[in-house]
Amino acid sequence: GGIHGHPLLARLAPAVPAKDTATVEALIVELKDCLRALADLPCPTIAAIEGACAGGGLELALACDLRVAAHGAFFSLPETRWGMVPDVGGTTRLTRLVGRSRAADLVLTGRRITVDEALQWGLVSRTCEAGGALATATEVATAIAGAGPVATRE
Repeated sequence: GGIHGHPLLARLAPAVPAKDTATVEALIVELKDCLRALADLPCPTIAAIEGACAGGGLELALACDLRVAAHGAFFSLPETRWGMVPDVGGTTRLTRLVGRSRAADLVLTGRRITVDEALQWGLVSRTCEAGGALATATEVATAIAGAGPVATRE
């Protein structure tokens, strides 16, 4: 788990503080391609969220069709506080999902929002008790799998 559990993010982590811009730019392009491939899958995708869903984690969740979040989770795009731009497609997806004003609020302030606020905004489609995000996402996936495949794909 964590940043070092993902090979691409493990390569990105040391390049940022080292100010290795060429490596950072190449890895961001690669990450954008990964998230675009996830967003373009012909089957529904569901993010199961427990705890922090911030930065790249939120951008990954935004590439999914549905997001299920457990109570206690929070959402944030803190990159601007670090002098960076959340730039792997998340800002565009976030704006489409919650509207320009709310997206600007998260991006420009870097503040955290709770599960309840995320549900109110439409950032998540369902909430559940802490520890239950994967089980709830599996229930949603099972319900989707029971529908007609052509209708689901469309």
